[in-house]
Amino acid sequence: MGIKIDIAKAKDITKDRLRAERTPLLIEQDLKFMQAQEKSADTTAIVKEKQRLRDITKQVDSLTTVITTTSPKAGNIIQVVQTVKTDIFTTTSTSFVDVTGFTASITPSSSSSKILISATTSNSASTTGGLVVYNLLRGSTNISQPATTPTFNGTMGTYATVVGALIPISINFLDSPSTTSATTYKIQLRTNSGTCFLNGRSIGDSAFTSTLTLMEVAA
Repeated sequence: MGIKIDIAKAKDITKDRLRAERTPLLIEQDLKFMQAQEKSADTTAIVKEKQRLRDITKQVDSLTTVITTTSPKAGNIIQVVQTVKTDIFTTTSTSFVDVTGFTASITPSSSSSKILISATTSNSASTTGGLVVYNLLRGSTNISQPATTPTFNGTMGTYATVVGALIPISINFLDSPSTTSATTYKIQLRTNSGTCFLNGRSIGDSAFTSTLTLMEVAA
């Protein structure tokens, strides 16, 4: 798959760069011209060079080729999408529930691309021994379940040894969706007892921010 370049925009950028590079050269030629006039020397070459510098952007205008580059190299980041969640989410559910407003969608440019998912958040529990268990899904598919399935299993989990203790969480996962259709990723939560809090403490004195970032990585 190639990447098509906006030729008009590329021309504008190139001309701006050439104008900036040309300015000190024109000043130099103006100085040489005045010095030559003072000595009654031949200025033909200086005048010719000054005109060449003035006309240099016209060469860019004459370009009509639409440039197409080769595919990105393996490991290159092609695009980045991020969702930022700033409100507090709570649940008492012992089954996984979607975290409201904590989803992100990306449309891969190639079916061979990988998607690097990175989620950062923090949580707390209202009871000592309270579990906060996370689940990472692509659509409705759990993509990071452990090999074994005990009572409480998921992508990541925390255990509250102190009521209201704030625990930071970071989830990183490299997925292969094998599609060029819009793909949605989301985070789910569950607890074993009491109430679990995302972006806040159970004692209600704090509020924080969570992010869910998707990066398309060239295969």
